[in-house]
Amino acid sequence: MPHSQKKLITLLIDNGVYDLCNLGDLAMLQVAVKRIVSHFQDARIYVFTNFPNDLGKYCPEAIPVSPESREIWHKARILPIPFRLFPKILKNGIYTFEKFIKFRFPKAATWLMRLRQILTHVESQAAKDYFSIIQAADMVITSGGGFITDSFEWHASYVLDTLLLAQRLGKPTAMFGQGIGPLKNASLLRKVSQVLPRLNVLGLREDLTSLEIIKSLNVSQEHVFITGDDAIEVAVQMINPDIEKKCIGVNIRQDYYAGNFKNLLPEIGTIIKSISESHHAPIIPLPIYLGEPNSDLSSITQMCDLDMIEYQLSEHIITPEDIIRQISRCKVVITGSYHAGVFALAQGIPVVALVGSDYYAAKFYGLAKQFEAGCQVEMLRSKNLIDRFRYSIEYSMQMQNEYEPKLINSAKQQVKQSRAAWEHFLVHMPS
Repeated sequence: MPHSQKKLITLLIDNGVYDLCNLGDLAMLQVAVKRIVSHFQDARIYVFTNFPNDLGKYCPEAIPVSPESREIWHKARILPIPFRLFPKILKNGIYTFEKFIKFRFPKAATWLMRLRQILTHVESQAAKDYFSIIQAADMVITSGGGFITDSFEWHASYVLDTLLLAQRLGKPTAMFGQGIGPLKNASLLRKVSQVLPRLNVLGLREDLTSLEIIKSLNVSQEHVFITGDDAIEVAVQMINPDIEKKCIGVNIRQDYYAGNFKNLLPEIGTIIKSISESHHAPIIPLPIYLGEPNSDLSSITQMCDLDMIEYQLSEHIITPEDIIRQISRCKVVITGSYHAGVFALAQGIPVVALVGSDYYAAKFYGLAKQFEAGCQVEMLRSKNLIDRFRYSIEYSMQMQNEYEPKLINSAKQQVKQSRAAWEHFLVHMPS
């Protein structure tokens, strides 16, 4: 992307990785920041995060913004009246009215908020900072993620509210690398239907589930791009044909949105160990989410005993580049985490995905369709899961050499599509 503007550009990036612990979402955030920096000669880039010191390690060009400031702005009262004197039912009505004012007339709401603070002698600098950043922003962007879904209603609502506020202020808005759905929550659907039609660009990482939802909401297709996952670019840039692919990479995701793997983990681990021994293929861990208490590494060690895996290889994995290098050694990747699959396929490595929820089914079936080959999806609820699982691993290892050029070519095409969506937005952004 060439430099095209000389004036200072201010941007706000919302994202799905406030704790900076998910290496997949972090890679997408890094891609977003780098693309903006490469396009503008001078840019002030604000990014939501709960860990401002760590943000500088991953995105040194970014300025941290606390998500708490947004929450404070949303909860701040704006009418200069004594709420404690009103009954609860009336308080709820006043709160709804204040929310309407905030999003329909945000500048007036901010003026009322300041007036109330003067009268009550209660200052809220955080709320002021949040609104000031959005008001100063030349555009507001959401980097890639799969958080516009029922499973993450709270996070999705705040992301959509930020975009809606920016839109009410006349700011260009865009969402990139998005996986949308499953989406049945009525309140969340209303917000989606308010925000998405107003976007200047909507980049979807797959056209199987996300596109169908967009169509059902009557969102115009004019500004919709099917781009693949933005994190693919990081993996493609790190392809090294000289690395020998001989390992079996394993990942598992245990959390409320991923399904219940617990009872199957010992049997799954036994199969992986058996195949590892028969092929003389070392088992290596591929943690994507590093946070506690539900880190991927903890789940992996429940599935594979420590004596089965090269556990020490995970000790220094702290960046997307670290995990991509680990994955590059694999002949097949067995994963319950979406981005372990993304990083593998983008480097020509087949994937066997273990899926225990509708949320992950949408993610992995969409990913499989994007790459067209090399991604076998196995549902936990399948009656013959164990037999299918063993066969899928064996078949994927056998086909790796044949899949590799096709997968890498598909990854490169998706990078082009992703960059084209970004270019479309950045070039046509109002000055």
